[in-house]
Order: sequence, then structure tokens, then C-alpha cells
Amino acid sequence: MKKIYTALTLLTFTMIFIADLIAVKIPVFGRVGVFFWFLSYVLIFVFVIYCLFFIIKRTIRFKSPFVLIALSLLILYIVINASIVKPNGDATQEIGCALDKLSQSIDSGYRQTCSLGYPARQYYLPGALSLLFGRSAIALNLGSCLYLFLGLVMFAASIMNFFPDKKIADLISAVFLALILHIYHFHYALFLFDQAIYPFSFALMLCGLYLFYLKKRSIYLIFLIGIVNFYLVYSYTPSLALLALVIFIQILMLFNNKTTKNQKIIFILSGIAIIFSLWLSLGFRDDLRLIGTDNAYGNINGIKNLSVQVFKHLLLSTEGIPIFTSILGTLVIIVLTFSLLLAFGKAFFLISFWAAATFFISIYSQGYIRLPIDESFHRAIIVVPVIFTMVVVILKPVEYLLKKNMKLIVILLIVIEIIGYLYAKEYVDKTRFADLERGRRSILLDLIMNKMPKEKLKKEGNLLLDHQLQSDYRFIAIADQSMYYLPKKHIVLLNESCTASTTSNIESGDIVLMDSDSKCLNYYSSKYIATFSYFKEKPVLIYEIK
Repeated sequence: MKKIYTALTLLTFTMIFIADLIAVKIPVFGRVGVFFWFLSYVLIFVFVIYCLFFIIKRTIRFKSPFVLIALSLLILYIVINASIVKPNGDATQEIGCALDKLSQSIDSGYRQTCSLGYPARQYYLPGALSLLFGRSAIALNLGSCLYLFLGLVMFAASIMNFFPDKKIADLISAVFLALILHIYHFHYALFLFDQAIYPFSFALMLCGLYLFYLKKRSIYLIFLIGIVNFYLVYSYTPSLALLALVIFIQILMLFNNKTTKNQKIIFILSGIAIIFSLWLSLGFRDDLRLIGTDNAYGNINGIKNLSVQVFKHLLLSTEGIPIFTSILGTLVIIVLTFSLLLAFGKAFFLISFWAAATFFISIYSQGYIRLPIDESFHRAIIVVPVIFTMVVVILKPVEYLLKKNMKLIVILLIVIEIIGYLYAKEYVDKTRFADLERGRRSILLDLIMNKMPKEKLKKEGNLLLDHQLQSDYRFIAIADQSMYYLPKKHIVLLNESCTASTTSNIESGDIVLMDSDSKCLNYYSSKYIATFSYFKEKPVLIYEIK
């Protein structure tokens, strides 16, 4: 079975690379690439199932349930909020676009982009639940969390596998799962339910795979690492920073005495393939806005001042929202400081330098919009799983000390869990109003989907917006969400004379949203569908043009 799995990982990695090469000249071959891209998800899922059984087996055998409890609580926290929080406009644009490309473009979106020039390929798995179960807020939100679920299980299992002492392994793994809740921008990225959480999820996957590799040295793990590297190439821009680190780590593996000759060859060839695919991706993606157009830090003094601001914010949270709680912040500063002082060797020095550079670049780069310093750090949360992995490697030689202080670690775990969930609750309470704002449009479109016959929604047509609603803040950017919920309907604005403000033809089956006192109520022959009421706001009438 292991040989078959290894062969499939090799085949999948190779065919994705071949599809990348051929699809440049023969776009339709991208559909072959899409098939193997989805097969890569299956292979990752199989490995995650193995990891999950590994965790459960260890829990039962050694009667140490901490990691299973921590993992279950974390996944439950995500699922509960995914069922409550409504999708934002970015998420609906991204998944709506990807589903459209998948079904209608010549290459099924293999070498295409979606919102703001990001590769469409990264949205295949997040869009899978919408394909299987229909378009809904819960399918969209949970789909966007799939990478995260996979990463969490892989990371937790890898730490359990890494430590020889099974009970210490269980405790340490649970501690790091609990510490994830201490990252402010984890909650921020998570509750966007869009691509912002993908790079962090890939970081968890890769750190987990490398920890497994350090213990097992299996060839299939190298191919799985290569597959996740492809995910990095075609993902949200911060993933490319992680890719740079991965390439460096693979170079280090070439000088590791435990790496066999065949494994070194695989690392070299897979590294070349990934770099070449990255170069090919630059031919169609349009999301690399490192320097930007605003020249915000365009001179030496500006860069120096920014460096000081970043350093101060990491230490003292001087620029607004803290990046971490004091517990996690202290750990991060200690690890980075001692690593930069060469306390843990040259490799950790270089990794810490990468982490510091990633923090800086996350602020310096403009992205699609220039954000305040404290908000920009959401691009840098990819460093956290890497720092966690560094700590795991540092702790392994002193495992005997941990074993002597197990009761203390249990108390520490409980404290970290409690503070983490209090921190999470505080974030949820603070952002509740923003969720209500973006929830309005999702609930409205959900109502239309439930009230209208499905066959009518599948036909090309218009979603008409009465002129009295066009300046209403409640319906700004409704087109972003309609791309996902009503992909066949085009937003058309009605003018004061109740006719289309564009050259669009208003036809039977079009849906119109009207203010309750709109004069357009009697202008068209229409059929009443529903009334949309949101808390105590003025209701909106929904009609279908006959």
C-alpha cells in the first residue's frame, strides 16, 4: 500500500508540473492539470486520515487525551463561527469566480486569475463544498477552512510523532494548538473566510510534513512536500515568502548526512520544478505588488523608520493592535532573539532572519491596498508555525526535563487554553457589528435563492436595483456577493424613470429589489416574491418581472 501511495504522489507531482509546462502553449491541457490537482487533494486527505487515526490510536493506547481535546476544541471553534459569520465580498468573489472558471474556461481555470489577479487554482478545494452541496454561506465558509483543518491535523500528529515520550508528545502538541488562539491575525484571517488564511494553513502542512520527514525519511513525504509547494506557488502572495524558506530548507537537506542519495536527487529535481513553475506563474498572475505605487517608504530614511516601527510594535505593540498575547509574544521574541544570536546554530539563525524579514516585508509591501502597520501583520502569520517547529526541535534534546515537570506543563496548557478562548471571545465580540453589516447582503441573496425556482436562477438574467436603493449603504458592493450566490444574474441599476441606466434589456424572469415606497412598483408587470427585513431597518421588496 505504501508503494502505491508513493507512486501516486510521484505521478501527481510530475503531472502537475508537466501540465504547467504544456498548458502555456495548449491551454486545454490545463484540464489534465486540474484533474491531478484534485487528485493531490485526495492524497493529502489520505495522509490526514492516517494522521487522525495516529492521534486517536495514541490517545487510546497511552490514555493521554490532551491533543485530541485541544484539536477538537479548535475545530469546533472554527465550525461554530463558520456557521454564524456571513461571507465577505472578497470570499464570494473568489469562490464565485473559481467555480465559473472551473466550468466555463478552456483550461478550467488552471492558468487563470480571479479577484485582483490571484491564481484561481488555490480556490479549487475551498470551492469543493459549494460544488458538492450547493452555494450557501456555510458551504463557502467551511470550504475556506478546509486547508486549515488539514494543516491542523498534520501539524498536531507530526509533533506527537516527533517526541519519543508519548505523553510528553501529546502535551507539547496540545500546547502549540492552544497557542494558535493567541495570534490576533489568526482570528482576523480566519473570519474573513477567504484566501487570507490559506498561507498559514500551508505553513502548518509543511511544518508537519518536515517533522514527519525528520523522523521517518520516507520518499512519499518529499513528494507531498512538493505538492504543497505547488499550492504555495499558486496561492495568495504571502505564500511566496514561505516558498523561499522551503527552498532554503531543501538545500539544507542536501547537506544532511541522513538524507540518502536518492532523496537528495528528488529534493533537487522537485526544487527545480517548483522554481520553474513559479516562473511560469508570473506569466499570468497579477498579485505581486511588493513596492507599490504610493512610494510610502521609498527612501533609506523611510525604510529605517519603518524598521524601527516594526521592531517596536513586535516588542511593545506601539502601532495599535498587538500581534500576539503576551504569552505567545514573549515566546516569539525569545526564540527569534536567541536564534539571531546563533544560540541554536547557523540554520536557525537563517530561519530567524527569514522570519524577521517576513515581518518587515509584510509591512513594506503595499499588496492590493496599503494597510496600517498593525493590520499588515496578517500577511506575516506564516512565520508562527515555523517558530513553533523551531521550538519543537529545540525541546527534543531536553525531553527528560519536560518529563520531570509534566504536572506544570498540564497547568500551563490549561492556562494557555483559557486565555486563548477568552482572547477569541473578545475578538468575536469586537467584530460582531462588522459581521452584521456584511451579513445583510448574504441573507438577502440567500432569501432570493430559497424563494425563486432553481431553474429560473440558472438562466441568464438581471438583478435590478431600484434607484432609491443605489445610494443606500446597505446594498453597496452587493455585486461582490451576487457573483457567488447568483452567478447568472447581472446587477443592473434602475434610474429615476424606472428604466435601466445601461443598455441592458429588462426581460421576464429578472429579479428587482425595490424600496417599499418606490414608484417603480407599478411600472413593471411583476410578481411579488418576498419582503426582506433585517432587524429594524426599512424593508426591501423583492419582485420578479413577468
